[in-house]
Amino acid sequence: MPELCHWQSGVETRASMSLLPWLNWMLVAAGVVLGLLPRTSPRLAPFFIPALAFKIFCSVALGLLYLHVFRQGDTFRFFHDGALLAGWACAQPLEFAAFLWQSNDAFSVWHQLTITEPRSLFFTKVLSLVCLLAESNYWLCALWLALISFVSSWLLVQRLAGLHPQYTVSFVVALLFWPSVIFWSSGVLKETLALAAIFWLVRLALEWAATPKFTFAILLQALFCFWIAWSLKYYWIGLLAPFLILVAARGYKHFWRFAAVAAVLLGVMLVWHPNLNPTRILHVITDNYYQYHFLTGGNNTFHFFNLQPTWVSVLSHSPAAVFSGLFRPFVWEAKTFFHVLAAVENAGLLLLTLYALARFRLPLSVRGWMLPLLGYALVECTFLTLSTPSWGTLTRYRVGMLPFFLLFVLLANASLQQFLQRKSD
Repeated sequence: MPELCHWQSGVETRASMSLLPWLNWMLVAAGVVLGLLPRTSPRLAPFFIPALAFKIFCSVALGLLYLHVFRQGDTFRFFHDGALLAGWACAQPLEFAAFLWQSNDAFSVWHQLTITEPRSLFFTKVLSLVCLLAESNYWLCALWLALISFVSSWLLVQRLAGLHPQYTVSFVVALLFWPSVIFWSSGVLKETLALAAIFWLVRLALEWAATPKFTFAILLQALFCFWIAWSLKYYWIGLLAPFLILVAARGYKHFWRFAAVAAVLLGVMLVWHPNLNPTRILHVITDNYYQYHFLTGGNNTFHFFNLQPTWVSVLSHSPAAVFSGLFRPFVWEAKTFFHVLAAVENAGLLLLTLYALARFRLPLSVRGWMLPLLGYALVECTFLTLSTPSWGTLTRYRVGMLPFFLLFVLLANASLQQFLQRKSD
């Protein structure tokens, strides 16, 4: 195997990396700007460059955080394995191709990997392809993933703004500038690609609802994005899919018939997955809950007294789980700098939510797609908080549902919408 990289302070970088991979990224980034910006409405266009710059900044900041503060974490383990596979691909391309489709300990590289859990290994395989483009440079890999994530989120915002131009600023804030969402979906993490796939699927559902015409292009995109999301975060897409069907089927003349057939097919698929099976999911939630408490000693975690693997117990704890997952830790509960940052953001979200409830008026034009996405956000928040009660971990995991709750909070606030529309006019 050719020399791949040098290990320095937890980040792998080539000692003699050429400028070509950087030029390739810059050319593609310029193509994204030139391809998307001219097609953007005048109301939305001013946000393009700041949103792209913020995404790039967060992708680098995340790496620096893990490198200099945490000094360990999934991001570097993923990258180590991705770079290892990229080097192996150069030396043994046929074996590498076979490994992409069927991975097991029969391959020599298997025992050199640091993470072999199926979802993490899937991300590592994707990352190895990025490493081939980036000559196994961590920072350039982060920029490639950030660019992919940005394109997906921007196209969703563009679609929403095209349908409802008067709410453009709300779409921008929720999907392009909310700090924790952008930060935890910008770097070398599974959430980056998973959320990009989720946003792409939401956009396809909105397009289908607006013009319910079957095309193989839409089908292939949907299947590909579903595969990516399922392989990385099956519990995101597994819960989102039923609600997404409701969004897409709005434009179909036999709405309930279509929704019923799709729901049955989806139900079969979910039952097939062991952790989403109705006979198993409650035990997965409670086992994870008590495991987190064991690992953390109960520190910086949410507590749900006597949580049991029964629907009665889970449902009874659901209101507290939703509230905690969205708005806690509170500022007075935070003891570290990063928990304080999360608490300040949560306090802002709580104030926006209370303001929205006080001035509640969800526009009729957005209810058809907003209410299903809100339903997903609340259900996802319940299961995530109960199964992942650690404050820090949940801040990262909840990025799969938080943008949709933010959209609801912003759109449902009549006074805020009037203020934003005056400012944007």
